[in-house]
Amino acid sequence: MKKYILLFIAFLGLVSCKDYLEEIPKTQISIEASFETYDLAIKEVSALYAKIGQTNGLITSERFMMPSIIKHGNEESKKFNWNSSSATITKLWKDNYNYITQCNIVIEALTQNSSKIDETFKNSEIETVALKDYTLNLPEFSATEMLLGEARFLRAYAYFTLYRYFGGVPLIIEPTGATPAYVPRSDRESFFKFIDEELSYAISKCLLNTSPLPLGRITSGAAAGMLAKSYVFHASYISRAEKYGSKLDEDNKGDKAGLYTKAAKLCDDIIAGVYGTYKLVSYYPAIFTKPNQETMFICYAQEGFGTGSIIPIGIPGNGTHGGINGYNLEQALAVLYDLPTWNYGSRLKTLYKSYGQSDILRNDISPYPSDSLTKVMVKKGTASFTGDSIRRLWNTVRGVITGPKDGLVIGTWVFDPIYGKSLGKEYFIQPGKKFLYSSTETALMDIVLEPHERLWWKNLTAKDKECWMVNWEVLGKFRNPNPMDLGSTFNANYGGVAYPILRLGEIYLLKAEAQLNSGNKAAAMTTLNILRDRACNQSTLRNMFVKQGDAPYSYIPNSVMQIPTNLSDYQALKELLYERLRELCCEDDCEWFDASRYPDVFIEDLDDVSRYSDPIRSNNSFVDPNQGYYGWLGFNANTVFRVLLPIPVTEFTFFPEMKQNPGY
Repeated sequence: MKKYILLFIAFLGLVSCKDYLEEIPKTQISIEASFETYDLAIKEVSALYAKIGQTNGLITSERFMMPSIIKHGNEESKKFNWNSSSATITKLWKDNYNYITQCNIVIEALTQNSSKIDETFKNSEIETVALKDYTLNLPEFSATEMLLGEARFLRAYAYFTLYRYFGGVPLIIEPTGATPAYVPRSDRESFFKFIDEELSYAISKCLLNTSPLPLGRITSGAAAGMLAKSYVFHASYISRAEKYGSKLDEDNKGDKAGLYTKAAKLCDDIIAGVYGTYKLVSYYPAIFTKPNQETMFICYAQEGFGTGSIIPIGIPGNGTHGGINGYNLEQALAVLYDLPTWNYGSRLKTLYKSYGQSDILRNDISPYPSDSLTKVMVKKGTASFTGDSIRRLWNTVRGVITGPKDGLVIGTWVFDPIYGKSLGKEYFIQPGKKFLYSSTETALMDIVLEPHERLWWKNLTAKDKECWMVNWEVLGKFRNPNPMDLGSTFNANYGGVAYPILRLGEIYLLKAEAQLNSGNKAAAMTTLNILRDRACNQSTLRNMFVKQGDAPYSYIPNSVMQIPTNLSDYQALKELLYERLRELCCEDDCEWFDASRYPDVFIEDLDDVSRYSDPIRSNNSFVDPNQGYYGWLGFNANTVFRVLLPIPVTEFTFFPEMKQNPGY
């Protein structure tokens, strides 16, 4: 017992003396921590779970600061001008190391007390009788090893996150003293060998999702999925080094082919049920609104005092509506859902120019009228050529008004006139009412709409209602139930939206990436089309908003266009990355992580969305002419080093030997 008190005192000293971890977390390994019984041990492991989605945990607003072609990022990052003194970047670094320090304390304590923990498992008052009975049939089962598998998974995930932002970082895997010794940054191969070992241990020691294990606990399948993801990312970093190694100080050594082979095998085994029972949820919105068999690793939220978590990206406005503080999405995301990019060479420039958009510098003039897309949509009576409307409308809400309403400081109202039906006062202000809007509605429209847009909105007819869009695209993905269905006592501070960090949908995407990079291009596109076919399960707009994941839906064959299997290698890679955005937007910060894995693709797309206007709203992304700023000036082949964030300057105060990333 005294040993762990001393360990935690050392942890306190580490924080105060070295500024290594900025602050003690609210959910922490207590000074009174005891691992002498199973129930005491699992309480400390539970603290690691609780910390995932809290203020200084692993899923925080800092995780969503980075820009991409579908998201501005925060004010600091959208111009690609971050540096080692950035408070946001420093907090991201410290939050993850803070979490790792807690993991290290728990892992060592579990190891040192394994016999006592195993002996008292059968008397646990926390675990269910069903779980204890289930483990009786597992001859090699150890309660301590199960908890170790979970803790080592969580530590590996924190390290994996750090690598994806910063590259190789110091691997600290034991509790440190008050004056920790300098640990050099790990090279890529050593780093991913550690991740492999941690996750392989978790695969062998954690239980399957078919066991009576409570929802949210780490399973063997979650570890297998995260290991497959680490293999694919590891291989892509080798490819990145082959192109930009000199600018990133990365070598291109490594067995890419072997990594993709191992990843594909893991993905196939997960899909086949080797690591538990997982299946794609038929109706896309249900992934985010109810427990399901698609989710593998989740930041699990419940309603109740102190148990909720509010995802820091989503619909602007009161937390009643769900995820909050989300940065506005770029219009490119809606374009990726609505238009078949593969018919335009998988190049946004070509697509935008085909519908009348000229280069912002007027060097490349389109011969087509700028409203040609709107006219085509009106003529065809559709707002989506691809038919991928459920994913688009669930993920990207078109047009949001915020302002005082019904006693709320900020409320949220959504324009999405695809069907022109009222969704309830909290979600919809009906178009086409001419002079019959209330003063509140008029005031709100005055805030969000330009004068010519207000006139259009007020005078819309059934004919053009389907094509109209307003200024904003915002993330609607992480939603609470419809506010009309919430009780008056609902407090958004104590209710949350479960945030999927890894799910079976991504396993299909990882499989496709492994197939593509192993020379199986047609097979890769076929794998992507499994997810697109899932999107053929469709419902009405009203039911989707009001009933959400419980909405009645029907499978409509061929309602969503499939990606051709005979694309060029270039197009196949582009469509893989576009499909990741369509399916996973804002999950585990996939946009930035993919941009940093494939910077040559990102550079091209950023240039396109900066120079050419969106053909639906005719707005440019990443452009601020008043400041003479264009996105491609902030990130291009000369500044590609920015795919790695700088090591915070605070580290060099105490560890001057630390190696900074190039360019900072």
